[in-house]
Amino acid sequence: MSDINMRDVIGLAAEKLGDIEYLAQEIREEYFELYDCEKPTCMSSIVHEHKRYTSLYRILSDCVRDVTQLLRETQKQLT
Repeated sequence: MSDINMRDVIGLAAEKLGDIEYLAQEIREEYFELYDCEKPTCMSSIVHEHKRYTSLYRILSDCVRDVTQLLRETQKQLT
């Protein structure tokens, strides 16, 4: 693997990891940290927002899979 290819792989992985970090923070702060099981209104809002945050989680999961696959392929090429 050439130096240029390695830089591209690292750049792509870093970009994806930035996306993962953002999505994880968004889901944690705007969904889970707002939930308070002692308040009945929180139950309806968590249900109301469920589809949106399920979609965000799927995007996050896809990003994790992509980075993992990219790193595994790179490791194979380096060994």
